[in-house]
Amino acid sequence: MSIVYTSKINSLVINPTYTDASGNAYPYTILKVNWVYTATKNGFRHSIHPQTILEKPMNSEFVHYDSLTETEILNWVFSTDVWIESYQRYLKDKMDELAENVITVTSFHWEKETGTTGITEQTGATGVTGQTGTIQGPTGIKILAG
Repeated sequence: MSIVYTSKINSLVINPTYTDASGNAYPYTILKVNWVYTATKNGFRHSIHPQTILEKPMNSEFVHYDSLTETEILNWVFSTDVWIESYQRYLKDKMDELAENVITVTSFHWEKETGTTGITEQTGATGVTGQTGTIQGPTGIKILAG
């Protein structure tokens, strides 16, 4: 399965009236876009929160704020922000990291089994076979490995 990237605007920094060098006034000009960029793959999700500075408007391409959509603003972000590929590489690395550190638990402490908790699949971990110890899960559950 491939990574699905989504983006959403969190906030905008707006200049109430931007005036260019020729004296043209542009109302409610967007200066910065604070947004979230999320990667999702196989149930895993990781987000970053970039801030992108937009180029100043020109008379021929100015779109009034009331006419803008989130999609249009995000298109500006993706055509302006030189770090988009870096964001994607970072998010891809995070997705790979999450997928490599997954364990599947098939027996649970509440089932009152004796012995060790069963771990049937462990990917990305090396040197675990034959070792005994505990793995601290994200919810505070300890899984006995060994």
